[in-house]
Amino acid sequence: MMKINIRSFAFIREAIGTKQVQLEVEDGSTIEGVVKTLVAEFDGLTSYLIQDGTIKKDFVFALNGTQIQYDEIGRTKVGDNDTLVILPPAGGG
Repeated sequence: MMKINIRSFAFIREAIGTKQVQLEVEDGSTIEGVVKTLVAEFDGLTSYLIQDGTIKKDFVFALNGTQIQYDEIGRTKVGDNDTLVILPPAGGG
């Protein structure tokens, strides 16, 4: 098991109830796996992050300060004590 730090903003932070949370995930987990673990732990996130069983494409993910492209989240593995930032879609105006 590994510990991953999740930093969140806007309505995601509101659903979690805090700016940062630490999750325990399986060794070898990917960003996609971490997000699905997060959703399982905080049920209120499902409608925000998941659609038709997959993670919505309009979120931005950064692992240890490096933005990860959506098509890489299922292949990008996380390490112990890594920090995953989840940014909601930018609003236009």
